[in-house]
Amino acid sequence: MSRRDVVEAEDPRLSRRRMVRREILRLLDRAGSLGLFSHKVWRSLSSYLDDVTLSEVERDLDYLSEEQTGYVRVELIEQETGSNAKLATITAKGQNLLLRAIPPDPGVD
Repeated sequence: MSRRDVVEAEDPRLSRRRMVRREILRLLDRAGSLGLFSHKVWRSLSSYLDDVTLSEVERDLDYLSEEQTGYVRVELIEQETGSNAKLATITAKGQNLLLRAIPPDPGVD
């Protein structure tokens, strides 16, 4: 049994978060250079993943866009209503992670 198996056995939520992050990268990869707003990512994921929330998606986008990871670029776009929406696009590093051209990230399944 690997260390990862032990960690997942202790906390299955960790495994789910890694899987959700992978799915976010896949959706953004399909969207290409246009990217997707966080609420569109959430709607897409919620069509086949139970109980995924918008706040969970935004938290995972934050992880994927951190300086250390750099798999996603997130921009705040001001809406006509005056609120901001997160527009996410996958980076070359994120595409390389999906293609397994770079070492795996323990936070992404």
